[in-house]
Amino acid sequence: MLLSIITVCKNAEKEIRDTIVSVMEQNFTDYEYLIWDGVSEDGTLTVINETIEEYQGCGVPVQIVSEKDSGIYNAMNRAVLLTRGEWVLFLNAGDYLLHADVLRNTFGQICGSDTDIIYGDWIVYYRSGIYDYQKPVGLKVIKEKMPFCHQSTISRRYLLEKFPFNEAEKICADYEFIIDCFQAKSKFLYCSGLICMFAEGGVSMLLRRDKLELQFINVSFRKGLLTQTEYEKRLKENNKLKRKLILFSVLKRALPAFLAERMLRKRRIGRGMKKNWEEVLTAAKKCG
Repeated sequence: MLLSIITVCKNAEKEIRDTIVSVMEQNFTDYEYLIWDGVSEDGTLTVINETIEEYQGCGVPVQIVSEKDSGIYNAMNRAVLLTRGEWVLFLNAGDYLLHADVLRNTFGQICGSDTDIIYGDWIVYYRSGIYDYQKPVGLKVIKEKMPFCHQSTISRRYLLEKFPFNEAEKICADYEFIIDCFQAKSKFLYCSGLICMFAEGGVSMLLRRDKLELQFINVSFRKGLLTQTEYEKRLKENNKLKRKLILFSVLKRALPAFLAERMLRKRRIGRGMKKNWEEVLTAAKKCG
């Protein structure tokens, strides 16, 4: 049951080391690691080689590829073809496996299972200092959005070959891949416990929401999950969201940066997000 972990990166010298370390320190033996560098112009490749050198002799097969690509999804598609695993996990620069037992705990839950896609919990770290512990809502929302994040998703390799990422998409090809698998009646399995953590932006992240949701709407409609009536309704709702975010943008510019960030921070804590790393570790222990 070989797992292939793929890290795609470009000009990520500040983020790539922690990603590699989180992979190489796993208490799990049946995996290989492929790092695809899109011909970085900074010190990324040097950091990659130096970090991998530290783990020589640990027994994990590692491939390092540095080639030009036409974008992240092109790199991910090409990287899959270079792997040997039955399973594939994408963990790109800036993403981290949360602890050393993530893979062992996750695969321990699927022994003897014929599932096709595994997904679990994840954490988003905001620059405001808040850790957002998120659980997947499941496939019931697949008509509306990505039901779980791709960093916490482990897929059968044959599905990635059958449904390669749509390279025409800029940000939602992973959502389209999940829809393809769902429509092909692939078997999904939720594995309890945290799998990964990744960093997200601060206030500026909200300014992307309407554009992101519009991408979800268009993909869902194009794949036949939304009717024409549902599609038009979602577009109207997205326009309302866009107007709200424009207003928020105006307020953000009018307020001092620290006040805008404080307002957002209070909102996030109010939604049950974690205030510090100790709370995250406590939550992680409860989930196993």
